[in-house]
Amino acid sequence: MVHRTEPERFAEAVARQGYATDPQYAGKLKSIIRRHVSPLLTPVNP
Repeated sequence: MVHRTEPERFAEAVARQGYATDPQYAGKLKSIIRRHVSPLLTPVNP
């Protein structure tokens, strides 16, 4: 997977390649990523 460390770029690529029929798909998916996935990818300082 090309964008495995960049989930927002993955969302854009999925939409661009025509896998989504909703024109707002990338934006919606990026919103979900920011809210739920990004906090998990942010390193925590001990």
